[in-house]
Amino acid sequence: MAEIHNSKRRMPVIIPEGHERDWLNPHLTQEEVLALCAPRS
Repeated sequence: MAEIHNSKRRMPVIIPEGHERDWLNPHLTQEEVLALCAPRS
């Protein structure tokens, strides 16, 4: 992925399974977006 995303040190977002519709909701708050982007442990 570095070849594609490394120009600005960006990383692709991996949406947790079952949250695809949540991610596409145009009314998400910034807090909700960030919660979906939390690193997986």
